[in-house]
Amino acid sequence: MKQVDKIISTISFEEANQIIKFQDIYKIMSGNPNDKFAIVLKKKLILLVGLFLPLIAVIIYVQSNNDPSISTISKIIASFSELIIIALMLFFFLKTSAKFLEYYSYKNFCYMFGKLIYISYFCAGLGMDNGNYLTTIIPIFLCLVVFISLYYKIEKNIVMDEINKLFKREYKTSTLLTTMLKLSGVVVVVIIVGMQLYRLNKSWLKGFIENSDVLNTNATISDIVGIFIGIPLLMIITLIPTFFLFDANLYMKGKIIKQYSEEFRQEYDFKKEEWYGE
Repeated sequence: MKQVDKIISTISFEEANQIIKFQDIYKIMSGNPNDKFAIVLKKKLILLVGLFLPLIAVIIYVQSNNDPSISTISKIIASFSELIIIALMLFFFLKTSAKFLEYYSYKNFCYMFGKLIYISYFCAGLGMDNGNYLTTIIPIFLCLVVFISLYYKIEKNIVMDEINKLFKREYKTSTLLTTMLKLSGVVVVVIIVGMQLYRLNKSWLKGFIENSDVLNTNATISDIVGIFIGIPLLMIITLIPTFFLFDANLYMKGKIIKQYSEEFRQEYDFKKEEWYGE
């Protein structure tokens, strides 16, 4: 988010010092003091969970060499994509930060893993082509480009909105993007409720679908519904990691503290060993 970083760089230390208090610095350094597990341990657990899906996908495609229904090109592309995701996960896990940014870096790590796990799910579909790899690979790659672009725009939008609130700026933000992010939280609730309703009414729903003339005979209507409802819904679902894991306030304050690290260290009388971890 280079544009956001440029905007943050225009905030003076005097302005920042009026907004950012000791509690903010302590949170960015250490997080919640009541946490039972150390940040390092939590990162290891998240790494194990995050690696599960891409590793399983790679293993499945390696073992499916003799499956004629999946083209070799698809399996190679899918496996390579998952290996890139694994490499990125390991990179973010091993990436270190100064002591004063420990919790801030951990939260960014969690958010990045959330996005990578979601993207990994889609990359796994690259190898499911039923013999025609282009019909699968092209739509999935287009989706991935849209997802990454959407993440960037949403993150930029909510951080700029946070800057407007705290520093009385008037940068333009998108109401549509803000609404989409809020809807992603609603979608989670709807999915959970829907799963429970499905469990309770599974037999009835199956019978309804099998006996429905509209669903069985009019494929065009189903396709239209899929395009105009399915695609926007997919984009909203894509934002679930952002809704739950991206803290715009923490991100912005962390960036500012990093920008004026020495000034804040002296302001609150931290020793260099405490601040930088050297």
